Amino acid sequence: MALARSLTRPLTQSLVRGTLTDEFSGGHYLSLPGTSGSYVSTPDSSPLSITGDIDIRVCVALNDWSTSTPAPLVNKLGSAGNRSYSLRAISGNLQLQWSSDGTTILDSSSATLSITAGAKKFIRATLAVIGTTVTFYTSDDGVTWTMLGSPAVTGGTTSIFDSALAVSTRDPNNVANLISGKLYSLEIRNGINGTIVASPDFTTKNPGITSFTDTQGNVWTLNGSAAIV
Repeated sequence: MALARSLTRPLTQSLVRGTLTDEFSGGHYLSLPGTSGSYVSTPDSSPLSITGDIDIRVCVALNDWSTSTPAPLVNKLGSAGNRSYSLRAISGNLQLQWSSDGTTILDSSSATLSITAGAKKFIRATLAVIGTTVTFYTSDDGVTWTMLGSPAVTGGTTSIFDSALAVSTRDPNNVANLISGKLYSLEIRNGINGTIVASPDFTTKNPGITSFTDTQGNVWTLNGSAAIV
Protein backbone atom coordinates (compact mmCIF):
# COMPACT_ATOMS: atom_id res chain seq x y z
CA MET A 1 0.00 0.00 0.00
CA ALA A 2 1.70 3.18 -1.15
CA LEU A 3 1.56 6.23 1.08
CA ALA A 4 3.86 9.24 1.50
CA ARG A 5 7.15 8.61 3.35
CA SER A 6 7.79 12.27 3.99
CA LEU A 7 5.92 15.20 2.53
CA THR A 8 6.87 14.15 -0.98
CA ARG A 9 8.37 10.65 -1.00
CA PRO A 10 6.57 7.27 -0.92
CA LEU A 11 6.64 4.90 2.03
CA THR A 12 5.27 1.40 2.41
CA GLN A 13 3.35 -0.16 5.21
CA SER A 14 3.36 -3.82 6.19
CA LEU A 15 1.68 -5.98 8.74
CA VAL A 16 4.15 -7.15 11.38
CA ARG A 17 2.82 -9.50 14.06
CA GLY A 18 -0.65 -8.09 13.51
CA THR A 19 0.46 -4.46 13.81
CA LEU A 20 0.56 -2.00 10.93
CA THR A 21 3.97 -0.32 11.02
CA ASP A 22 5.62 2.33 8.84
CA GLU A 23 8.71 1.24 6.93
CA PHE A 24 10.65 4.34 5.99
CA SER A 25 13.63 4.21 3.68
CA GLY A 26 16.36 3.50 6.20
CA GLY A 27 13.76 3.31 8.98
CA HIS A 28 15.11 6.42 10.72
CA TYR A 29 13.69 9.40 12.59
CA LEU A 30 14.92 12.19 14.83
CA SER A 31 14.55 11.22 18.48
CA LEU A 32 13.74 14.22 20.66
CA PRO A 33 13.63 13.20 24.34
CA GLY A 34 12.25 16.47 25.70
CA THR A 35 15.33 17.02 27.84
CA SER A 36 17.08 20.35 28.32
CA GLY A 37 19.03 21.50 25.28
CA SER A 38 17.73 18.73 22.98
CA TYR A 39 16.45 20.15 19.71
CA VAL A 40 17.29 20.64 16.03
CA SER A 41 17.86 24.04 14.46
CA THR A 42 18.95 25.91 11.35
CA PRO A 43 20.20 29.53 11.19
CA ASP A 44 18.09 32.45 10.05
CA SER A 45 18.20 33.16 6.33
CA SER A 46 16.39 35.32 3.81
CA PRO A 47 14.24 32.42 2.49
CA LEU A 48 13.15 31.48 6.03
CA SER A 49 12.21 35.09 6.80
CA ILE A 50 8.70 34.81 5.38
CA THR A 51 6.60 37.94 5.81
CA GLY A 52 3.45 36.99 3.89
CA ASP A 53 1.41 33.79 3.54
CA ILE A 54 3.05 30.76 5.16
CA ASP A 55 2.46 27.00 5.01
CA ILE A 56 4.09 24.74 7.66
CA ARG A 57 3.91 20.93 7.52
CA VAL A 58 5.33 18.43 10.02
CA CYS A 59 5.37 14.65 10.30
CA VAL A 60 5.76 13.79 13.97
CA ALA A 61 4.83 11.31 16.69
CA LEU A 62 4.52 13.06 20.05
CA ASN A 63 4.76 11.00 23.21
CA ASP A 64 1.82 13.03 24.51
CA TRP A 65 -0.31 15.00 22.05
CA SER A 66 -2.35 16.44 24.94
CA THR A 67 0.61 17.81 26.89
CA SER A 68 -0.03 21.09 28.67
CA THR A 69 3.62 22.01 28.10
CA PRO A 70 3.92 23.58 24.63
CA ALA A 71 5.74 21.41 22.09
CA PRO A 72 7.31 23.76 19.48
CA LEU A 73 7.20 21.85 16.18
CA VAL A 74 8.59 24.72 14.10
CA ASN A 75 9.64 27.85 15.96
CA LYS A 76 11.01 31.24 14.90
CA LEU A 77 9.50 33.12 17.80
CA GLY A 78 11.88 34.52 20.40
CA SER A 79 12.07 37.44 22.80
CA ALA A 80 10.31 40.75 22.22
CA GLY A 81 11.60 42.40 19.07
CA ASN A 82 12.69 39.02 17.61
CA ARG A 83 9.43 37.19 16.90
CA SER A 84 8.29 35.75 13.57
CA TYR A 85 6.22 32.53 13.58
CA SER A 86 5.69 29.28 15.46
CA LEU A 87 3.61 26.12 15.12
CA ARG A 88 3.21 24.12 18.30
CA ALA A 89 1.08 21.47 19.95
CA ILE A 90 -0.47 22.27 23.32
CA SER A 91 -3.27 20.78 25.42
CA GLY A 92 -4.58 18.60 22.62
CA ASN A 93 -4.61 21.38 20.02
CA LEU A 94 -2.37 22.88 17.38
CA GLN A 95 -1.51 26.55 17.74
CA LEU A 96 -0.06 28.90 15.15
CA GLN A 97 1.56 32.01 16.57
CA TRP A 98 3.09 34.95 14.74
CA SER A 99 4.00 38.60 15.21
CA SER A 100 3.57 41.44 12.76
CA ASP A 101 5.76 43.86 14.72
CA GLY A 102 8.29 41.45 16.26
CA THR A 103 6.85 41.85 19.76
CA THR A 104 3.07 41.40 19.96
CA ILE A 105 2.11 37.73 19.59
CA LEU A 106 -0.98 36.88 17.57
CA ASP A 107 -2.27 33.33 17.67
CA SER A 108 -4.95 30.94 16.52
CA SER A 109 -5.73 27.46 17.85
CA SER A 110 -7.17 24.43 16.13
CA ALA A 111 -10.05 22.19 17.02
CA THR A 112 -9.13 19.36 19.39
CA LEU A 113 -6.78 16.73 18.00
CA SER A 114 -7.78 13.09 18.31
CA ILE A 115 -4.39 11.41 18.11
CA THR A 116 -3.23 8.55 20.31
CA ALA A 117 -0.09 9.19 22.35
CA GLY A 118 2.94 8.07 20.34
CA ALA A 119 1.03 7.87 17.05
CA LYS A 120 2.60 9.37 13.93
CA LYS A 121 0.66 12.10 12.14
CA PHE A 122 1.19 14.69 9.45
CA ILE A 123 -0.01 18.08 10.66
CA ARG A 124 -0.20 21.39 8.82
CA ALA A 125 -1.04 25.04 9.42
CA THR A 126 -1.43 27.87 6.91
CA LEU A 127 -1.74 31.62 7.39
CA ALA A 128 -3.23 33.83 4.69
CA VAL A 129 -2.26 37.39 5.62
CA ILE A 130 -5.05 39.02 3.60
CA GLY A 131 -8.13 38.32 5.68
CA THR A 132 -5.90 36.97 8.48
CA THR A 133 -7.08 33.40 8.00
CA VAL A 134 -5.48 30.43 9.77
CA THR A 135 -6.34 26.88 8.68
CA PHE A 136 -5.20 23.65 10.31
CA TYR A 137 -5.05 20.19 8.72
CA THR A 138 -4.10 16.60 9.52
CA SER A 139 -3.11 13.77 7.19
CA ASP A 140 -2.11 10.13 7.29
CA ASP A 141 0.15 10.38 4.24
CA GLY A 142 1.19 14.02 3.77
CA VAL A 143 -0.68 14.16 0.46
CA THR A 144 -4.39 14.13 1.26
CA TRP A 145 -5.20 16.70 3.93
CA THR A 146 -8.29 16.89 6.14
CA MET A 147 -9.21 20.27 7.57
CA LEU A 148 -9.17 20.31 11.37
CA GLY A 149 -12.26 22.26 12.36
CA SER A 150 -13.02 25.43 10.42
CA PRO A 151 -10.67 28.22 9.27
CA ALA A 152 -10.11 30.91 11.90
CA VAL A 153 -10.84 34.23 10.20
CA THR A 154 -9.92 37.45 12.00
CA GLY A 155 -10.28 39.78 9.03
CA GLY A 156 -8.12 42.68 7.96
CA THR A 157 -4.55 42.21 6.84
CA THR A 158 -1.62 41.00 8.90
CA SER A 159 2.04 40.21 8.21
CA ILE A 160 4.95 38.28 9.72
CA PHE A 161 7.89 40.14 11.20
CA ASP A 162 11.32 39.42 9.73
CA SER A 163 13.30 38.36 12.81
CA ALA A 164 16.91 37.19 12.99
CA LEU A 165 16.02 34.10 15.06
CA ALA A 166 16.96 30.60 13.97
CA VAL A 167 14.26 28.08 13.08
CA SER A 168 14.19 25.27 15.64
CA THR A 169 12.15 22.81 17.68
CA ARG A 170 12.53 24.77 20.90
CA ASP A 171 11.22 27.94 22.50
CA PRO A 172 14.25 30.10 23.37
CA ASN A 173 12.09 32.07 25.83
CA ASN A 174 11.26 28.94 27.79
CA VAL A 175 13.88 26.22 27.44
CA ALA A 176 11.51 23.70 29.07
CA ASN A 177 9.25 23.88 26.02
CA LEU A 178 10.65 21.06 23.88
CA ILE A 179 9.36 18.19 21.75
CA SER A 180 9.22 14.76 23.34
CA GLY A 181 8.77 12.21 20.59
CA LYS A 182 9.85 11.29 17.06
CA LEU A 183 10.26 13.85 14.28
CA TYR A 184 10.24 12.41 10.76
CA SER A 185 10.21 15.49 8.55
CA LEU A 186 9.16 19.11 8.37
CA GLU A 187 8.52 21.55 5.57
CA ILE A 188 8.19 25.33 5.43
CA ARG A 189 6.67 27.00 2.37
CA ASN A 190 6.67 30.65 1.36
CA GLY A 191 3.01 31.00 0.40
CA ILE A 192 0.18 28.50 0.74
CA ASN A 193 1.21 25.55 -1.43
CA GLY A 194 4.09 27.87 -2.33
CA THR A 195 7.84 27.58 -2.72
CA ILE A 196 9.49 25.15 -0.30
CA VAL A 197 12.19 26.98 1.67
CA ALA A 198 13.07 24.20 4.13
CA SER A 199 12.50 20.43 4.03
CA PRO A 200 14.69 18.38 6.39
CA ASP A 201 13.84 14.68 6.04
CA PHE A 202 15.19 12.79 9.04
CA THR A 203 14.08 9.40 7.70
CA THR A 204 16.94 9.41 5.17
CA LYS A 205 19.72 10.30 7.62
CA ASN A 206 22.09 7.88 9.30
CA PRO A 207 22.54 7.48 13.06
CA GLY A 208 25.55 9.31 14.42
CA ILE A 209 25.36 12.44 12.30
CA THR A 210 25.19 15.77 14.11
CA SER A 211 24.34 18.02 11.16
CA PHE A 212 23.20 17.86 7.54
CA THR A 213 22.04 20.12 4.72
CA ASP A 214 18.52 19.90 3.29
CA THR A 215 17.57 20.26 -0.37
CA GLN A 216 17.17 24.03 -0.02
CA GLY A 217 20.67 24.50 1.46
CA ASN A 218 19.67 24.93 5.13
CA VAL A 219 22.19 23.40 7.55
CA TRP A 220 20.38 21.58 10.36
CA THR A 221 22.25 20.90 13.62
CA LEU A 222 21.27 18.35 16.25
CA ASN A 223 21.71 19.68 19.78
CA GLY A 224 21.88 18.01 23.17
CA SER A 225 20.47 14.48 23.18
CA ALA A 226 18.63 14.88 19.87
CA ALA A 227 19.72 11.95 17.70
CA ILE A 228 18.91 10.09 14.51
CA VAL A 229 17.63 6.62 15.41
